[in-house]
Amino acid sequence: MTPVVEAAMTGRENLEMVARLFGQNRRTARASAAAVLARLSLDEVADRLADRVVIIDRGRVAAEGTPGS
Repeated sequence: MTPVVEAAMTGRENLEMVARLFGQNRRTARASAAAVLARLSLDEVADRLADRVVIIDRGRVAAEGTPGS
């Protein structure tokens, strides 16, 4: 599994992009991203550029890295 993140986007923008790729309209994607960020208590850092990603599958780290690695 390879981490996928767009380095030129914030964490919030990345979540919204993934929601859109799964067929959500813009408004729903924004709401979904906001809900995920709130649930994970990441609201304060959501608008920073993403420089690292960790993918968790069934409670275990499946992949981690930085954009371009």
